[in-house]
Amino acid sequence: MRDAANKLQARQKIIYNRYTVLSEPFRLVHESTLPKALEAIEEMILEADTLRDEILEAYEEEYTGFLEWAYQVLTEAALEQTEISAALRHYAEAYPTKADLQQNSLRVLVEGPIKVPSLLEDAKREEAELALSATKRMDSVEREKLLLLVDCQGKVDR
Repeated sequence: MRDAANKLQARQKIIYNRYTVLSEPFRLVHESTLPKALEAIEEMILEADTLRDEILEAYEEEYTGFLEWAYQVLTEAALEQTEISAALRHYAEAYPTKADLQQNSLRVLVEGPIKVPSLLEDAKREEAELALSATKRMDSVEREKLLLLVDCQGKVDR
């Protein structure tokens, strides 16, 4: 299991180094490399699934081997048979179950991606908002001019 976790951590480091920039507390991915980063993450998820399946296939052998090793260590410690039995029961209960391993081991959790607008995008949006505001203000000024002209025209005609 430790080897499997180490493999996934190595893959995670490669993804971090290749596709992300650390900006505490986040890791940022440029949108141009996002498709490749997501592909690498998907490959990591598939590898985690494969490694978990391998661990589950070897579960019975590993569990038995662990208890045999524990029995040997306890026997060499010259404990009473009742103490050995009690310790073995405790170790057996503490050993993760197959269901625990299937549900809780080697999971790849990805939060995001969350699109963070660039400064350029922010500036363009702000520019568009200012242009719209200026256009509305100019329309308002033109309307006021027309009203003044109509008002002046009405006074001249009287």
